[in-house]
Amino acid sequence: MTVVCLSIVVMSIIPDKTFAEIRDPNTLIAVIESLRGGVQDFRCEFEGTEDPTRAGGAESRSTVYGGSYVWSSTGDRRSDFFERSSARERARWLTVITGGSKGEVTMISRSNDDSLPQSSITKMDSSSIGASTRCGQLDPFEQIKGTLARPGVEAAVEDAVLDGRAVKLLVISAPRGTNAPASLFQKCWIDLDRSGRVVRSERYVKARLAIRWNYELREFPVKGGQVWMPVSAVEETHINEVVDRDGGLIRMVDLQFTEEPTRIQKLHVLESTLEINKRPPASTFTPRYQPGTPISDVTRGLKEIYGAQKIEGKPSKAEAEALLAEQIAQAERQGRELVAAPSSFSWAWPWLPIALACVSSLLLAVLVVRRRS
Repeated sequence: MTVVCLSIVVMSIIPDKTFAEIRDPNTLIAVIESLRGGVQDFRCEFEGTEDPTRAGGAESRSTVYGGSYVWSSTGDRRSDFFERSSARERARWLTVITGGSKGEVTMISRSNDDSLPQSSITKMDSSSIGASTRCGQLDPFEQIKGTLARPGVEAAVEDAVLDGRAVKLLVISAPRGTNAPASLFQKCWIDLDRSGRVVRSERYVKARLAIRWNYELREFPVKGGQVWMPVSAVEETHINEVVDRDGGLIRMVDLQFTEEPTRIQKLHVLESTLEINKRPPASTFTPRYQPGTPISDVTRGLKEIYGAQKIEGKPSKAEAEALLAEQIAQAERQGRELVAAPSSFSWAWPWLPIALACVSSLLLAVLVVRRRS
């Protein structure tokens, strides 16, 4: 879809051709989707780090990760990445595939201390998919839509200014329990002049700041115009978990809020790898392995590699001749034993010499053929 077509769609939603009068959350979501219509799919490679700060405590660990990410407007996603934690130098390889139509998430993972990868298909909440794919955290729009669709959620749209730019501020309140009143849950600063991208997002717990994301945007060419895409983000966590270690078990008992970040995550796209509207084939979002099936790093997808008997190597010509000669001698011995032994089956007796002669002739013929070859 070209930029001209997008403009027509947006103007049909906003009659006065401006964004100033948008106050309804549903209208805001519709405008954002229209502004993003020029991007049907994209692929990129990404890298990231997670590091604790001094406020995060001595037990926090650092993590580095990187991989590739494919996104489609149909709701399909695929992320293939490695991540390594400083905790016992643990490394993990993951493939995460989400199916837009079925709402299923297929995850294939293997840690460096596991002998076999594991695969599973689960239903995952939209707010968790971004974190599971890593790179999906660059764009919280799907998470925002999923949150607004929950029962009891309330939202309001305000005008705001961020870094000198006019933006829309979406304020979301959600109940913390079934019968609990709605309280502040999330704030999102959205730049409608830059493809409706989120430039800041904040999550709240008990109406107190828990996590803040700041996003950096870049403009990229597409057929018919330009689009803005997120290329990097910084996440600041402002909570510490208070844990109870009684009885050797570790469980969280409370949250401690901090003014300074306790943990900082930095995520960025390798801009030279970003490809927009390349129409990835359906196989991109199709898992190659059945859930629960062991996967070999060398021969993936071959079910026979586990539990199958090892096949011995092909014998040499001399070994084959010796084996055939031994089998012929054994058949002759068995024939003599049968002739010497009385049989209660008198009806079979006349046919035994003929059967033994046929078997011996067949074995001799095979031996001759082998020798000639």
